[in-house]
Amino acid sequence: SMISTQTVALGAVCYHDVNNYTMTPGDASAAVTTPVVAMALASITASQTGKFLLQGIVHLHTLAPNWTIGGLIYLSETTGAMTQTKPTTSGSITQVLGVAITKDIMYFNPQYVTVEHA
Repeated sequence: SMISTQTVALGAVCYHDVNNYTMTPGDASAAVTTPVVAMALASITASQTGKFLLQGIVHLHTLAPNWTIGGLIYLSETTGAMTQTKPTTSGSITQVLGVAITKDIMYFNPQYVTVEHA
């Protein structure tokens, strides 16, 4: 269990905020909000403790992501979200978060080597 700095929903991906030792929703728009290291396993209220997945298989059926099976899943430029489309905006960060096993099950295995787009 870890403390969330903001209210997050199931599936929100977060980075470790070393300034206050909490989890904060990540965003591929800037390097300061990466790398993502965990995913919320339920809704968590701001400043409260909740369960986060660091690595493993997660079924996000209530979110209905409709992923392409076998495709990589990336950190999105939308705060706390995941996508199968690589970010390409100047200054954005590409971080692989895992791979789609089915349309709503993924192997969450965030990679800590990221690429910043010029």
